[in-house]
Amino acid sequence: MGYFQGIPRYFVILYIVVFIFSVAFAIFGLSKQLTFGFDQARDAYEAFAIWHNHDFKILGPSSDIPGVHHGVLWYYLLVLPYAIGSGNPEVVAVIFFILSSLTIPLCAYLTYKLFRNFHLALLAAALYASSPLFQVFTRWLSNPLIALYIVPFLLFFLWKYVGKRKRMSSRGILVGLSFGLFIQTDFAFGLFLITLPMYWFIYKIKFKFQDFVFFGAGLMLGLSTYILAEIRFNGKAISAIIHFLNSSLSSPRFPAETILLIFQRINEFLSISILPFPYATFFFLIIVGIFLLKDYKNKDDKNAIVLLAIWLCTFIVFYLFKSGFLNSGFMFGPFLMPITIIWSYLLIHTVKNYKFLAILLTFIFLGQFYTSYMWLKKEYSPLSV
Repeated sequence: MGYFQGIPRYFVILYIVVFIFSVAFAIFGLSKQLTFGFDQARDAYEAFAIWHNHDFKILGPSSDIPGVHHGVLWYYLLVLPYAIGSGNPEVVAVIFFILSSLTIPLCAYLTYKLFRNFHLALLAAALYASSPLFQVFTRWLSNPLIALYIVPFLLFFLWKYVGKRKRMSSRGILVGLSFGLFIQTDFAFGLFLITLPMYWFIYKIKFKFQDFVFFGAGLMLGLSTYILAEIRFNGKAISAIIHFLNSSLSSPRFPAETILLIFQRINEFLSISILPFPYATFFFLIIVGIFLLKDYKNKDDKNAIVLLAIWLCTFIVFYLFKSGFLNSGFMFGPFLMPITIIWSYLLIHTVKNYKFLAILLTFIFLGQFYTSYMWLKKEYSPLSV
């Protein structure tokens, strides 16, 4: 019970109620709105071909860029669940529902490791579990779903590597492997590699040769199926990517249009995750401004916030390109846990009056559940194409 010392009892009760209701609501949602369309049917046939016909694959689901495919990891993850369920997608959905639910304690664990604050860990896990975006992920079967499982491990390994004064080169292989598996979930997530030079610059890391060797080995292992596919199909994906980049760079958006689009998408993301209200970005910036005025001086906390903030900055990089991916709801997946942790941290360190914080959190939780309920009532999912 030592973990609960210093936390008012009504917060503990509030979080327990939210956890129970979140799981119950997710189960109810799974029974009412399991998304199974063209993509899910295609993936089921591919998984069947692997386990029944021994037709092993090296190409994953197709992307919106002609000639480019996502990683094949998703097909192989589907094999055992479909075999267990004898081809019944409802059984597969239940298995992945359980896996998705396990990311709730992962969120709490990652938060605690970053900030050593049990109250903060509980709050982050509660906000994450009740998030409408997380709720719809629990009843959706498609390759970007795996990002929810990999991101907490990737961020944890990154923190162990860049956030500590004593770095072990061997940890680089875990970072590289996690990045490789992360890119397997959706080819577009390769853009997150741009965070690496940012971490190097901000944290002033001095790399050794073995750091590159370990990281490269892990990354190549995670991307091995991509490499095999490029060898087998004579670099078809690389040619398609070059053509895509040339077309994006040759006809860029106007800066004002890009800024407006980014602002709209950030507002949408916040409103379906941690701030289920109109003008979510405005309220988020107010809390950020108040927090910055406090000049909080905990160096370890600042390092952890920077780690998450750099990760979130990738959101802006996506909009330097033109792709149907940018209009999808599943592109928010890798950002859900980091933004939830940061928002939880900001709330606890900005709203010092516990009673007011409890009231504010109650309104946020109610707003999250109301949004999820309306989606179920209207049979709407931001993840479905």
